[in-house]
Amino acid sequence: MHMDNNYACTETGCKRKFRTLRARDKHIRDVHHKNQKESGSPKLGPSWKSDTPKSSKHSKKSSKKNVRAPYSCNICKKGFNKKEELKHHLSADHGQDMLCCETCGFTCKDQNSLNEHTIQKHMHEHKYMCDEEGCGKKFKLKKDLTKHKRQNHSNKPYTCKKCSHVSSSFSEYRAHNSMHLKRKVACQICGKKIFNNQLSVHLKTHSEKTFACSTCGKKFHRGTHLQRHMLTHSQQRPYACNICSAVFVERQALDTHRRDEHPDASPIE
Repeated sequence: MHMDNNYACTETGCKRKFRTLRARDKHIRDVHHKNQKESGSPKLGPSWKSDTPKSSKHSKKSSKKNVRAPYSCNICKKGFNKKEELKHHLSADHGQDMLCCETCGFTCKDQNSLNEHTIQKHMHEHKYMCDEEGCGKKFKLKKDLTKHKRQNHSNKPYTCKKCSHVSSSFSEYRAHNSMHLKRKVACQICGKKIFNNQLSVHLKTHSEKTFACSTCGKKFHRGTHLQRHMLTHSQQRPYACNICSAVFVERQALDTHRRDEHPDASPIE
């Protein structure tokens, strides 16, 4: 954005003009009043007058805001909320075209110094770099790199691996995929219909039995089945009939007993 030099030096005989009021004031202090020293800033002469009556109040507000500003000037330590403001400040107030670190706002005069700063301060912070041609942007987290590449370098749609349905966004793809999880599918081996998200567990029942009983050697597909079987080798009979006192290892055996031997009895709650 082009800015006119609207702020003229107020000292007699000086025709210098500046883009900002701050630059004009600095010029007056450094050039026309450089011999006047006090404990604070140099005192300006009688010919100088601020164009902003509330500059003192504004300065206090600015100083409060700058306490937590993420970008600071290496020369005067003034803080800024945006790196663009810092760059403008360096050019307008210090007359320097400085290079600025995109991450922390560190400024320097040459590219070699900026590269050295980046290696020392930020190389380990941003270890995931985009390998797309002409990009090279770095990220702290791998998921941020993945998101960046998907949003900026990829036109590939989200395709369902189960039915080839194409979604335009990840949220749409996730919603579509949940439909498959709630849908029942038939086992290709036994024909039994199983919820899609439970099919992999069911298929293990058709594979090799890997859970073997250490007492009798009987094998099972699942560990829970083996644990239930192990009760048959112990003295534990946790399920007792409340009518005839018969005891059983499994609840299913107790239910079968009551149905066959005591059909008129009330069901167990």
